Amino acid sequence: MDILKKLFELSDSGYADFQAKLTPTIDRKKVIGVRVPVLRKFAKEIIKSGEGQVFIDSLPHSYYDENMLHALLLSEIKDFDECINRIEVFLPYIDNWAVCDIL
Repeated sequence: MDILKKLFELSDSGYADFQAKLTPTIDRKKVIGVRVPVLRKFAKEIIKSGEGQVFIDSLPHSYYDENMLHALLLSEIKDFDECINRIEVFLPYIDNWAVCDIL
């Protein structure tokens, strides 16, 4: 599964414009515009496909939406210690309130 390609397929340019205004520290070109409920559903698909681990290991990401997806994938980790370890690795890449909030 090409996760980045799928994110672009799920994008909504109006939502991207809106989200870019809410996160002025992020370059608009880095916002794909995938709505959060759609991201949540996609995260569950990625987990079922078994590709979540590969995506989580592929830091840094280029797009805001990838970081949002990353945070959602981390929230699905059931093992507490593993989840905390993965969050610690991800922390340096959290550069805006939205990714922090969704985590």
